[in-house]
This record gives sequence, C-alpha cells and structure tokens, in this order.
Amino acid sequence: LGYWSLSAFLKHQVKEAVNFVGNFKREIVSEARRRQVDGLICGHVHHASYEELGGVIYTNTGDWVESCTALVENFDGKLQIIHWAEEHALIFDERSHLAARETYAHCYRHRRLAPSS
Repeated sequence: LGYWSLSAFLKHQVKEAVNFVGNFKREIVSEARRRQVDGLICGHVHHASYEELGGVIYTNTGDWVESCTALVENFDGKLQIIHWAEEHALIFDERSHLAARETYAHCYRHRRLAPSS
C-alpha cells in the first residue's frame, strides 16, 4: 500500500462535517425565512446551538449521549442550552438543597450514579 496520512484524512473528515453543518444551517434558515417563521428547532447535527442567523432564531437540541447537552424551555418560556456535565448533573435551589447538591456533586466527581446507603 502507498503512503496514507491519518492526520490528513481526519482533517478532511472534520472539514466535511463543518461544511455539512454550515450548509444545513444555511438551507434551513433560508427555508424558515421563506415560510416567514421567527425561529426553528432542529436536532439533526447533534451540536447544541442557540443563535440568530439572518433574522431567524436557529436552535439545535444537542446530543444527550455524546456531549450531555440539551435545549430546554424555562418556566418563563425562554429557550436555553444546558450542559449537564458542567452543572454537576442536577440543578438545586441553593438554599434548601445544598446538602443534597453536594452529595450528588460528590457522586458525579467519583463517577457514581447515586449515593451509597
């Protein structure tokens, strides 16, 4: 077999993926504008996103398995991206659940699902 570069192959794959995502966003936003909608929610590319593109709000739900991200709607109706791993798995009220939060944060840091009894 002839010379084959792993780094060149990977760079090409990454470039193709980036181009795909860029083309996908461009096409979907163009269609949203054509249909006169304010925004859209996608889930195809598995990369959480919330951005304004050409006057259209583009959101992507993310990927729970690989990046532990999700697009959520808050109680006030606003959309937000959450990063589960960065927020220590659970969101608690700081005052009333501090002990439980620390317990679960400890479990997260030590890769346990729940506290042991």
